[in-house]
Amino acid sequence: MLRGIAADLDAPPPGEAFERELKSTFGFDSFRPGQLGIVKSDEKVLDTVVKWLKAHPAAVVMLEGHTDDLGTRESNRVAAESRAASIKSYLVANGVEAVRIAIDPVGSERPLCLEKTDPCRARNWPKPNDFTEQAALSALDGAACKLGVSREQLGLAFTSKDRLKQFQKDQGFSDGQIQDAARAGILRAVDDAERSAEISGFEAIALRLAARVVPVDRLIELVQQGLGG
Repeated sequence: MLRGIAADLDAPPPGEAFERELKSTFGFDSFRPGQLGIVKSDEKVLDTVVKWLKAHPAAVVMLEGHTDDLGTRESNRVAAESRAASIKSYLVANGVEAVRIAIDPVGSERPLCLEKTDPCRARNWPKPNDFTEQAALSALDGAACKLGVSREQLGLAFTSKDRLKQFQKDQGFSDGQIQDAARAGILRAVDDAERSAEISGFEAIALRLAARVVPVDRLIELVQQGLGG
C-alpha cells in the first residue's frame, strides 16, 4: 500500500476532493505480489496528481510505502521503497521537480491496516471448495483493495446495481475507478486460483488476457453471481 501526503505551503489544504484523489492514487495496493513498479492502469490517476502539483508549485509530497507483515522486514522495506520510487519517477518524468517529492519506505513497521483479514492479502482457497464462490470472494477482495475500502462495504454494494451506484456516489469514485477495481478483482481471483492450484499456469495466462478485454459490466455480473446475487 502507498499513501501520498500533500501539502501546499501557499494555499489552504486541498480539500475533500483531492484527498479522495490521493486515497485512490496512493491509499490502496495496486501492486500484485512481487510487482515493484506502476502499470499502465495507474497512469490516469497519477496524471491527475501531476496536474494538481503543477497547479500548486509550492506543494510538496511525501510518499509512504507500506506493506503487510508477510516476508522479512528488510524485504518489505525494499519492496515499499521500490514501489514508492516508481511513482516518484513517473511524477518527475512528467514535469514535477524531484526536490518536491520525498519517500519514506515504511515497509511492515507501521501497517495502515492491522486486520489479518485485509482484502489486500492473498486468499488461500479451502479444499474442497466451490470454485465460483471462491473466485467471487477473491475478486471482491481485489476490488476492495484497489479502492481502499473494506470487503464488507463493497460486498453490500455489489448486491444490486442501485446499491453499487449509491456506493460510488457516496465514496466519490469515478466510473473509471470502478472499472479498474473490477478488473483488478478478476486478476486477483486468477492469482488466488493459480496459487491454490485450482488452475494451471497456462489457464491463468489466458484468463488474465480475457480479464483485460471482457466488458466491465460482465465482470461485475460474474462476481454478483458468485456471491449469490
